[in-house]
Order: sequence, then structure tokens, then C-alpha cells
Amino acid sequence: MKTIKSSHAFRRLLALMVIGISFLLVGCTVTTTVEEIVLSTEEVNIKVGEEVTVTATVLPAEASQTVKWESEDTSIATVKDGKIKGVADGSTEITVSAGDVTNFVTVYVASVNNNTNLIDKVLEDTNFVNCVSVMTFSMTGTDADVQMTSTTKIDGNVTFTTIELAGETITSYTLKENNTIYSATNMSAEEDFWFVLTTTLDTTIEIAYLDEFNIDDFTLTGGYYVLKDSKVQEYLSIFDDIEGYDENNELTDFDVKFKIVDGKLMEMYFKIVMTLDALPQTIESQMVFSDYGKVNLIIPDEVQNAIDEYKAQN
Repeated sequence: MKTIKSSHAFRRLLALMVIGISFLLVGCTVTTTVEEIVLSTEEVNIKVGEEVTVTATVLPAEASQTVKWESEDTSIATVKDGKIKGVADGSTEITVSAGDVTNFVTVYVASVNNNTNLIDKVLEDTNFVNCVSVMTFSMTGTDADVQMTSTTKIDGNVTFTTIELAGETITSYTLKENNTIYSATNMSAEEDFWFVLTTTLDTTIEIAYLDEFNIDDFTLTGGYYVLKDSKVQEYLSIFDDIEGYDENNELTDFDVKFKIVDGKLMEMYFKIVMTLDALPQTIESQMVFSDYGKVNLIIPDEVQNAIDEYKAQN
């Protein structure tokens, strides 16, 4: 009988131990829900081959700190445990996830050859023999308000340009033959008349102030090379050396930025704030380039006839 009682007591004790352990295990499996992922930065600007580490903190602190990193386009940038590496020009997003919460890091990658001036290389004429350029220009102030948009298609020696200005559309073709450029312009879509002018191309002409641009004076932000604040005054002085610039006109601010992808200029923006004849003026211009190597232009017969007629008369 004592043995039976001892057996019952042992079983009762064992059951209590199992129940206690079960409650303990249940308590251990209760997890804290992830509420937020805080990143050390949400934007990364790096060069090809360069690496940068982004840290992620999961909140609340009691939640699991296990984080998953994934690159949207590994051909642009890769990521492993927060270490991001630039692979090729372009931009992509890194997804950071923990539990049901996600956050994102935008990555901009650019290639820079430190042995050459990147700006000189990008602005070489050979880069613009076949492409499309869309330019917006505005000049505003107390005595000026000009808005203009132009689209230029370039195919070797032939260009086609449309200009929207003051509600009018101006269309122009240019044809380069040797060192002569023939320009045929139509001032009104309602008239089939092409006005032809010629210009002699001086291959020695250079835009002097572009020689002053140095890639080291720019910082890479949001995929753009942006002029450093510390360099603004230095760049303002460049205009003093431009022939024909009126020293009485005071330049008060200058901003320039550009985007380069695969060694090609994709976008350029500048802004000039100045006093012109004692009146404040703001000039802004943006150029967007696209369709490199994809343009195919043919001069229409009526335009070619106008150019041929001009040649015959001159």
C-alpha cells in the first residue's frame, strides 16, 4: 500500500512539473511585435566598387533584432548584412525587413575615374553625335518673365529642333557640311516657308568657363553631382572672365548640378541669381538627355530644297 501511495504521489508531482514547464515554455514563446526599423541613413551615394555600411535598429528593443537585407537590382548594388557595394552606374532600392515591417534605402551609384576630369570626359563632342536633348529655360524678375522649352534631336551632321516660346512654335533643321552649318528655320506652322542662314564652324571655339569645372568641387547627392556650398563664390568669379560680361551686373548666387550614367550626361541644371541693370533676375535652365545612339533623322524634301536654293544663290 505504501508503494502505491508513493507511486500516486510521484505521478502527481510529475504532472505538476510538466504543467509548470508547459507554462514556462508558453511564456518563452510569446514574442514582441516589431513596430519600427530605424536606419542609420535612408540614402546612400557611392561610386562603383565602393562599400558603405548601413545599420538597422529594430524597435522596440525587446523585439527580435534579426533583419533581412535585399537589393532590388543586384546589377547596380549588392547588400549583405547592411554592407552595400556599388556595382554599376544607376540607382536601386535596398529593402530592409524585420517581422512584418519594412524600410528602404535608396542607393545611387556613379563611376568616377580619378585619373581624369570626369566633366571634360562627359562633355566631349563625340558623346553628343546621336541623342535627344530637352531644355527648359526661364528668366524671371521685376522686368522679365521668359519661359522657353526646346527639344533637339541630333543625328550626326543633322539636327532637328522645336522651340516653344511665347505661345509660338519655331521649327529648325541644321545641316553640317565640312565647316559650314546650314540652318533652315520655319517661324510658323501655318506657313511652308524655310528661312536659311549659314554659319562657319570655328573648331577652335571653346567654352572657357567649362574648363574651370572640376569634379572635386561637387558632391554626390541623390544621384546628382551638386556644387559644394564652399565653391559657390569661387564659381561666381568665373563669369568675370567671360568676354562681354558686364561688370556692373552683380551675381549673387549660382547653383549647378548634373547626373551622369554610364559615362553619359543625362541631366544638367543651373540657376543664376543676379542684378541686371539694377533689377533682380533669376535664370534657370535644365537639360535632359536621352536616346543616345537611337536617333534617325532625314531632312524633309522642302527643307533640303530650301537649302539647295540658298547654296545656288550664294
